[in-house]
Amino acid sequence: MALGFDPALYWSITPREMDALRKGAVRRLRREHDQMMAAAWWSGVIAKSQKTPPLERLLSREAQHRQTPEEKLAIVQQWASVAAKR
Repeated sequence: MALGFDPALYWSITPREMDALRKGAVRRLRREHDQMMAAAWWSGVIAKSQKTPPLERLLSREAQHRQTPEEKLAIVQQWASVAAKR
């Protein structure tokens, strides 16, 4: 399996446990990526390259969009609309 789990493990755990393992593996892979990119960035700084990109652009951090009150209201209205149709 791509995340490094034993395929036999799949049949011995619940879907919730598999999801927790998957999320943990994704966090581990992102952390490893960030460590490698930080090392590469520092290598560039040490070598005094002319145009070193900001480290933040190299890291895998997902941009977090904060919802405005209007966006939250629109989502709740969509939920209500779907619930009313059931």
